[in-house]
Amino acid sequence: MSITEKVRKYLEISGTVEAMDVSITEALRQRIVGVPNDVSEKMNRIFTEKFGPPVILDIMATVFEEYYSEEELDACIAFYDSPIGRSVASKSNLIMRKTSPMITAAGRKALEAVMREFLKDLTEGFSGSDDEPNPWRTP
Repeated sequence: MSITEKVRKYLEISGTVEAMDVSITEALRQRIVGVPNDVSEKMNRIFTEKFGPPVILDIMATVFEEYYSEEELDACIAFYDSPIGRSVASKSNLIMRKTSPMITAAGRKALEAVMREFLKDLTEGFSGSDDEPNPWRTP
């Protein structure tokens, strides 16, 4: 088995591919709000075809090959092929499914706070020096 094949096997049996799929699906779901289900499902399907796990797997495999030796990959594959490794991979995916929407919501909340602060600066003036006029404020 080539090193590329070993990387792919590791990413598949470790649950990384499934976790990527969950993350992509959740990210799309969060961005496609107010769109009818049939349309959002079609958008999700098309996006996954263009930028789904196979595409990401190719990118990741190239980078993994730079950092992992064949010996390390063999050890990772052996671990994830074991009962404990399969249990870890399964639980990791459950954790990803549970935390992904929470992380997305927290990120959205943080972004909203940043935007409120930014808009406040735009309307009230920047907190820079007095000789730096606010380019957004109209005289």
